Parts: sequence; structure tokens; C-alpha cells
Amino acid sequence: MDAAGTWLRIKADVPYKAQMFLEHMIPGKKYVAEIKEFRKKRSLDSNNYFWQLCDQIAGKLGRTKEDLYVEYIKEVGVFKDFHLSRDEAATFRTAWSMLGTGWPTEEVDYQQDGDNLVIRAYYGSSRYNAKQMGRIIDRAVEDAKDLGIETLTPDELARMNLEWGERAAQADEGHQYPGGDQTGRLGARRRALRPLRETGQSVVPLHFTGAGRPWTA
Repeated sequence: MDAAGTWLRIKADVPYKAQMFLEHMIPGKKYVAEIKEFRKKRSLDSNNYFWQLCDQIAGKLGRTKEDLYVEYIKEVGVFKDFHLSRDEAATFRTAWSMLGTGWPTEEVDYQQDGDNLVIRAYYGSSRYNAKQMGRIIDRAVEDAKDLGIETLTPDELARMNLEWGERAAQADEGHQYPGGDQTGRLGARRRALRPLRETGQSVVPLHFTGAGRPWTA
């Protein structure tokens, strides 16, 4: 300690970066160092990044990130079509929406199915595989760039998507999904259809036009 203040010695975790900084310091010029409590950063995964993009884009457009998220889900996302009676459809749509923000449903009428309704149910992005996630992020990145929003580099996006794919594959083997609640595909579907079973209603037959192979409840 002297009249100018207290001296502080700092040990750099990355010596070569500290050395480079010292070599470029200009004699006589003052520099400011900020010391903060160390907190381990949460790694950014593809789904988190997608939500960040939705938030930034929505801010530019004066919309909510939730509305924009659902718009992307419907435009680019993964869905399956369910053929249900009117009573079953109402109960199913309520149950499906409880799985999360990005799990919307809508009635479609591209074909006649007697008295049944065709309900299109969309999956939230937390359940996507690498290809599906890459597709929806690419769409959001396009919009972000058009609005002057800085995005990750193509290499960073590719690396992040690769990591997501590896995690999704591991989670699928254990009937879990990254960012999810350990329900897996079958568990999520059964939970969504549980209200129908409790009332003794049937949800068969089911026909699908979305990605993936057909399944029955």
C-alpha cells in the first residue's frame, strides 16, 4: 500500500493471454480492471439459443417471444395429426397444451373423416433432434439478420447443433429429452392422453402425417 492506493497481485488462469495483454499495454496509459465473484456460466444449448433469438426478434417487432416462438413452431416445426371425436378433441387439445408453450394445436380440414376432427399437434423444440433443431434455428437466424441482430457464426451454430444432437440421442435412449422433464416421446404422449383415459374415452384410430413413425396410445 502507498499513497496511490493498494497493490493487488492477480494470477491469470490463461498465462499467454495475460502476457499478450501486457505486451500491448501503452506506458503511462491508465487501465481499469474489474473483479467479480466467479460464477460458472450455464452452457448455451440450441434450445436456449432459439429462445434468445425469439426474444431479440420479438423485441424488434414489438411482439412477445412466446407468440413468435409458436409461430416458428407452426411454420417449421414437427407435428402429428390426430383423428378424434369432438369431445375427445377438446380434451386432447387442453391436455396437449399443458406440455408447454411450444405445444400448440389446431384443427385442420384437409380431408373428410366422418364425424371426427383432425387435430394437428405440434411438438415443442425441446424434443427436437439435431436436424429439426437446426432447421428452426436457421429460420430464426435469417429473420434476426434481416433485423440487424447479431447471431452466432456458422461454425458456432454447427458445433452447438452437433452437441444438441448428441444429447438428444442419449436422452432418446433413456426415454428422456434435453431440456425436458424425463417423460420421453411415449411418456409425453401418454400424459397428454391421460384425461381421455380417465373418462373412459378412446383415442383410436390415430393417423399421422408428421415426422416419425406412427404410434398408438
